[in-house]
Amino acid sequence: MKLKKIFLVFSAVLALSACQHESTQWHKLDFDIKEINDKGLKNGVGVDFEFCLAQQASLKQQVQQAYSGLQFQQSPGRIGCNAEQWLVIGNTLQPNYRQQLTELVAIAEVSEIKQTFWE
Repeated sequence: MKLKKIFLVFSAVLALSACQHESTQWHKLDFDIKEINDKGLKNGVGVDFEFCLAQQASLKQQVQQAYSGLQFQQSPGRIGCNAEQWLVIGNTLQPNYRQQLTELVAIAEVSEIKQTFWE
């Protein structure tokens, strides 16, 4: 009986920590994903975004698998990437963009994603 209680407490702690981890990943976005409709539009237009990523081939591949259509550039961009980072640019005009963003923010090396406003 005591082992069963320990197991239940352990399971509850794991479940709660997993939920917290998943929900806190959205803090990486500086825009509200809830304001974007299923077609990837906010107020009738797609949301462009950018982030910095360390220049590692395996990391680039992981990010490309998580989110299709990203562009990788060697530029600081508006976000201010350094010389050892790629500027990564994308938008929400992708099929299943919401699921792809979920996978993207789950990558530990992606620390911040900022909405970009082109002039």
